[in-house]
Amino acid sequence: MGVPNSTLIRDVKIFTGTEVIERGYVHVLGGVVAEVGAGEYSGELSAGMTVVSSPGDSVMPGLIGERPCAASVGADGVEDNLRFGVTTVCDVGDGPENDREVEKVKSGKAKIAEAPKDAQPFVTPQTDDKSAADADIPYGLRLHLEMRALVREAGKAPEDVLRSATADAADRLGLHDRGRIEAERKAD
Repeated sequence: MGVPNSTLIRDVKIFTGTEVIERGYVHVLGGVVAEVGAGEYSGELSAGMTVVSSPGDSVMPGLIGERPCAASVGADGVEDNLRFGVTTVCDVGDGPENDREVEKVKSGKAKIAEAPKDAQPFVTPQTDDKSAADADIPYGLRLHLEMRALVREAGKAPEDVLRSATADAADRLGLHDRGRIEAERKAD
């Protein structure tokens, strides 16, 4: 008898969130990555396991969107995000607690910490909200357009831009169960 909810995706290029595996496999069990590796899968192909061989295709973690007012996207926005591979959208910097902190800084009651001398700036795709100019563009697509602009116009390496919207975003937001294709992470 096979293992329910077991899927093996093999013969694919994998972006793990931090590195590229030119040809490998991902074994997912119950919605969680059980194993990822280069080359051929050496585990047992049990009855009931769904096996997908897809040479020429790629697998990567779900994209993580960071934007103000994430809760306002509605059902259509959720569907748009998923259609474009954005599996997590986090609200950033627009709640009452942020407003209170800004007021403290403005009044001199709080200070913005100085960056360490060796700090490197990070660029993350799509941290702003919809403007009138792009109101008809679905959020998930806007994330892709922003990523493309970072590559084409800002000269960022494609792998760095993908990492910023997957592994780096997960790290920044404390989402330790996603952002990478590795064992014990969500298969999003």
